Amino acid sequence: MATTLEQRVPTEHEEYLAQRVFDYMKLNDKLEKADIIYVMGSIDTLPAERAADLFLDGWSNLPYLVFSGGVGGRNYEKAEEECKGLTEARMLADVAMKIGVSIGNILIEDKSQNSGQNIEFTKKLLEDWGIRPQSMIAVHMPSAERRDHATIKNYWPEIDVTMASPRVPFSEYHKRGYQGQMNRFQLISDLLGDFQKMLVFPRKDLGFGFVNPVDEFPPEEVKDAYHRLVARGYDDKHLLRFKDDHTKAGQIIPI
Repeated sequence: MATTLEQRVPTEHEEYLAQRVFDYMKLNDKLEKADIIYVMGSIDTLPAERAADLFLDGWSNLPYLVFSGGVGGRNYEKAEEECKGLTEARMLADVAMKIGVSIGNILIEDKSQNSGQNIEFTKKLLEDWGIRPQSMIAVHMPSAERRDHATIKNYWPEIDVTMASPRVPFSEYHKRGYQGQMNRFQLISDLLGDFQKMLVFPRKDLGFGFVNPVDEFPPEEVKDAYHRLVARGYDDKHLLRFKDDHTKAGQIIPI
């Protein structure tokens, strides 16, 4: 039986190119104690494990661990069968409680459908509880840290944010991340999607403006790695395409 593009094993060179992009997207922030620990929506439960460990180890000034994410977010179709119907926030909170976080220490925002809404709705939830944190540890996948930081600074500019993520190397992430629901092709494609969105979403001329521009434009070698991987077929649903202009419809939005 022929191997489809999505099923094939990346070559050593493709892995090298993907690692370049991954290393750029992961910020490696130095952790400092913050007012609150916050987990952004995803079906990947490793960030919830990391956040629970941080909370139980005393990295939060306030007695709350916050989770966000509704039903039907990106990659939701890859959720495990027993999680179908649960919001992303509930999935993640259940993981934290199994590790030892008390339900009384958990706050849930479960209406958001994307990263911007994760931040916007969580900020409103905390305000409704009378909580106005000055600092936050935001936990998500390592490949999304740089894009998440830009999103947070757009929707919550006044908060001092430190990014954190599971301490699993990129070469091993498909084995544990997303509960093993993504193979290497899908994981690399997802990484490229985060990279492209980080550069496209600030552009109001394209109808976005969802995030702040990154502080420094990516090095040419990182952009080159992205383009080489896209040219090799890593261009599935994770990449944004033009929709309205019929002369460009279906084409990947360039960076």
